[in-house]
Amino acid sequence: MDSLDRASAEAQIIKKAMKDSTFRASLIADPKAAIEQTLGITLPANVSVNVYEDTATSFNMVLPAASGSEQMGSDIGSAADCSGWSSAAECAVECTQCGNNDTTCQPGPTEE
Repeated sequence: MDSLDRASAEAQIIKKAMKDSTFRASLIADPKAAIEQTLGITLPANVSVNVYEDTATSFNMVLPAASGSEQMGSDIGSAADCSGWSSAAECAVECTQCGNNDTTCQPGPTEE
C-alpha cells in the first residue's frame, strides 16, 4: 500500500464504517485489528486504538497530546525518527507502511 497519512486513513476508515455495518461493529469491538486489516498495515504493539461512537445525546472530542508530553510511550520514538510528523500515530502508520520498522526508518512530512 502506498503511504497514507493519518487524516486520509481516518477518512477511509470512517467512510467504510458509515457504509458497512459489519465493519462498523468490528471497528468498535476491536479497532486496532479492524484498522490493520482494512489498511493492510501492522501498527506497533505499543499503539492502542480507541473508537467511540457519537449518539443523539453524546459526542466525543479528541485532544492532541499536550505540548512536550511523550506520545504513545517511549518505544515508538526508538522505532523511528518521528520529527516532522503531526503525531506519533501518523509517524507509526507511515513507518509501518514503508516496511523499514527499525532505527533506520526516518520518515518525514514530505514523504508521500
